[in-house]
Amino acid sequence: MIDEFGCIGWDTKVVDLLGYPGYTLGNDTTACDSDELIIDAGAERISEYSGEQTITPFIDYNWNTGNQEQTQEITEPGDYWVEIFDGCFYLRDTIHVDYYPSPEITRLDTLYYAQVSVFADNGTSPYQFAIDNENRLQDENTFKNIQNGEHTVYVEDKNGCTALKVFSLNSTYDIDVPNFFTPNNDGFNDNWIIDGIERLPDSEIFIYDRYGKLLRKFKASESISWDGEYQNKPLPSDDYWYVIHLQPVDKLIKGNVTIKR
Repeated sequence: MIDEFGCIGWDTKVVDLLGYPGYTLGNDTTACDSDELIIDAGAERISEYSGEQTITPFIDYNWNTGNQEQTQEITEPGDYWVEIFDGCFYLRDTIHVDYYPSPEITRLDTLYYAQVSVFADNGTSPYQFAIDNENRLQDENTFKNIQNGEHTVYVEDKNGCTALKVFSLNSTYDIDVPNFFTPNNDGFNDNWIIDGIERLPDSEIFIYDRYGKLLRKFKASESISWDGEYQNKPLPSDDYWYVIHLQPVDKLIKGNVTIKR
């Protein structure tokens, strides 16, 4: 630069060109179809130059869904991209989202005393199950020795998708033991049937003659009745004694039953 008197002056200035900054929306992801998935495009860009950190807030957002907010709610699988503007650069990135079907607890079986079996469908097998503590998963879908009251059962499938169900258990047993039967093959009252014992399948039944000889021993899971035979031969009309050991309640029912032919 030369002034009006012919004097010359000069100066220097260093200009650095800013490189195009990187931007990442996130990694491709998966979710369960029962989950609420939110993608956050971020609020600012942090860069470092000459040892100093610079924070540049984002000004505009433009999602391929038409949304112009910082976050995007995802409700179905697909590719989602956002273009952001920080006042200097337009930055863009894409993320792919896949959805897994969530399991559904379709049925609870409380037929057996103090026991519940959980059945699930619609997810991706194999399933794992828990009751009252979702962190204690097991492969078996049946839980025993459950106290009466309100409980929560959980199921988790292969992909980590979950479902839960709250239920109330009011498990009772009502055992009705007949005091006689008539095994004469007339189609009426031919078997000694213990009503209600099917709810306690681990129970054991012992039948004795009047001298204390064991004639029959069986579990309720095998049968709930007796045909009045010993070693495949009909026993005579008489009184016989029984002991029923109820499990898991650990109670004994004792009495006698009469065979009338």
